[in-house]
Amino acid sequence: MSDKVVHVVGTGTIGEPLIGLLSDYKEPLGIGEVTFHKNSPLTYERAKVKDLLRRGAALAVDEEKMDSFKDIGLEPSFGAEEAIMRASVVIDCTPKGIGHQNKHKYYEKFLDNGRGFLAQGSEQGFGMKYARGINDSALIKGDDQFVYISGLDSGLEKYQPQGYIIWVPKKMEHKIKNIGTKVLGWSTGTSAMYVACTQFSPKKVYILGFDHKNDEYDNLYADTKHYYSRDNKQEWKTIHNEWSDQLFEVFNWFPDIKFYWVNYGGYVFSDGAFQENLHFLDEKEI
Repeated sequence: MSDKVVHVVGTGTIGEPLIGLLSDYKEPLGIGEVTFHKNSPLTYERAKVKDLLRRGAALAVDEEKMDSFKDIGLEPSFGAEEAIMRASVVIDCTPKGIGHQNKHKYYEKFLDNGRGFLAQGSEQGFGMKYARGINDSALIKGDDQFVYISGLDSGLEKYQPQGYIIWVPKKMEHKIKNIGTKVLGWSTGTSAMYVACTQFSPKKVYILGFDHKNDEYDNLYADTKHYYSRDNKQEWKTIHNEWSDQLFEVFNWFPDIKFYWVNYGGYVFSDGAFQENLHFLDEKEI
């Protein structure tokens, strides 16, 4: 078994699925152990943490919060600094600004064994900028212990005329088209809606399978691997509200397009609350 330990800091929209993915594929990825740090002992996130533990990851918390986690039925395996010290690589998935705080408070104290520290796209300046397929040659073993995983419009123009999020094989970059910054930070689904309207100028758009504002979590993938559990209501509700707001912006930007939301099951609004170009259909009516 490999002795490589991957430690993930943060259990939000990036951290949770990443921890699950690394845990599920430890062997083919050559990982011996996956640990993760959780900041707050929140009862409504207990199911999420238990699922990660069930999949083989080990929980690390701040030493002074050990008892608080035990009080809600979660048993930490390591303290925060102990988990960093044991790790071969640390991946910071915390909200914007926290990664820099962690770097100065914790990570810079643990540079002795050559371990690497990675931070996501919101943490510009964390370390050497890297985007897969753009500047792979910049990764030189032993040179940079701090790496900033870069994305859209992140200052990699020296490697490519415009910044992209690239998840395609090399020599396929010509297939990428920059859609601009109007929907910067949007989800993939709502961004696709925007692209469809700008690139194809349709008269009608049918919306199927999109999440919406609702007090009930009816997502098809609830409780499956790499997705939210039904008990994790606070986080998914916030995100789904954001997705709905993004869709309504598209409806406003393209008043001449008729949008048909199929099997909409969200909040019921009074007459006139929706845009005039938005209509609702049952799947049998298509």
